[in-house]
Amino acid sequence: MKKLFLLTILFISGAAFAQQQVSLEAFKALKSEVDANIQIVKSDVYKIEYSGNTELAEKIKVEVGGQEWSKKVTNSGVVINSDNLTISSKEAGISFKDLVVKVYVPELKVVSLSEGGRITMDNEFSKTDNFVLSISNGAVADFSNIDFNSLVVSSDSDSELLYKSVKNMVSSNKNGSRIVINRDR
Repeated sequence: MKKLFLLTILFISGAAFAQQQVSLEAFKALKSEVDANIQIVKSDVYKIEYSGNTELAEKIKVEVGGQEWSKKVTNSGVVINSDNLTISSKEAGISFKDLVVKVYVPELKVVSLSEGGRITMDNEFSKTDNFVLSISNGAVADFSNIDFNSLVVSSDSDSELLYKSVKNMVSSNKNGSRIVINRDR
């Protein structure tokens, strides 16, 4: 009986922590208004993948180009707004810290991150020409493996940016934000 109970618990938790994928239309900018862990992965296709507690994915609204994709693909609200991918919550007061959102994209030029979210980019983006970043409300942009040619940063409210190097930077920092060059790399 104990083994059956344990197997039932493992099955239920396995379903909650499985992966979900959604194909997307092309976009050049990403805006996240949730406290999820977002990983940007260089790829030939545009898609988003959820892992960790994927039950939270059903409470995420993803927009690209203004079309509702949730009814087509999954229960998660996926929408696309012009050249922007926007990730937000369908309901107030939900923590997405247990959700990993992988965004697959050939290139990305602009990121706006708030609400305590954390974002990283894989090593395939290591040499990035022009990039614009806005971080606020406790968000962390960990680009400690990225060399930027030109970087424009707006940061506030206890946000943090880590990066490997930058040739030209324009920044506006206020209210306890930190911009840190990663000298360990």
